[in-house]
Amino acid sequence: MPTSKYRSAPLATTALPPGIAFIIGNEAAERFSYYGMRAILMVFMTSYLLHPDGSSKLAGADYFFFFTALMLVTAVIFTIAARFYNGKRHLHRETPGELSCLNRR
Repeated sequence: MPTSKYRSAPLATTALPPGIAFIIGNEAAERFSYYGMRAILMVFMTSYLLHPDGSSKLAGADYFFFFTALMLVTAVIFTIAARFYNGKRHLHRETPGELSCLNRR
C-alpha cells in the first residue's frame, strides 16, 4: 500500500497542536489590520471631509458611523440571502428538525 506524504489522522499529542500558533498569529494580524484601518479612516474622514458650508463639525464622524452601520447591515442582509439561495445544500449540514423554522419554504 503506497504511503501518502499527508497525514490521515491528527498528530497524537497531549499539548496543543503545532498549528495553533499560526491560527493565533493570523487572528492577531487580522485584528490589528482591521482596527488600524478603522482608526486611519476615522482620522481621514474627520480631517478632510467638510460640511457643505466649509465648517468641520465632525462631518467625517457621521460618514464613518454611517459606513460602519452599512457594513453591518449588508452583512446581515447577505447572510439571510445566502441562507435562502443555497442554504440547504451549502451553508449548513443540518439534521432534519434542526432549525426547523428556517428549513420551511
